[in-house]
Amino acid sequence: MKDKRGFTLVELLGVVVILGIVFGLAVVAYRSTRGEINKTYYSALEESLLIPGGNYFSYNKGMGPSIFGDTAKVKIKDLKDEGYLDTEVLDSEGNSCDLENSYVGA
Repeated sequence: MKDKRGFTLVELLGVVVILGIVFGLAVVAYRSTRGEINKTYYSALEESLLIPGGNYFSYNKGMGPSIFGDTAKVKIKDLKDEGYLDTEVLDSEGNSCDLENSYVGA
């Protein structure tokens, strides 16, 4: 009688292929979820910057849009420097954002 110990090459290959498929699906699901989380985070961040931006333009009436349909913008750095924004603006990973090149529009 033949003593069979271990797995055949075909069985091991099958397990590796199945694990590869499961891992691939997990990576796709993670990236999709991470993208949705970032989208939600930045939408909330944009909305939270509208209030300080609106306050800035209401207190500095000459800085706002002059006619309907016109736009005006202020640097987020200026909002922070002038006290309209109390908290640090962070990206979704907790790093400080570049405030010099970021604007809030009205």
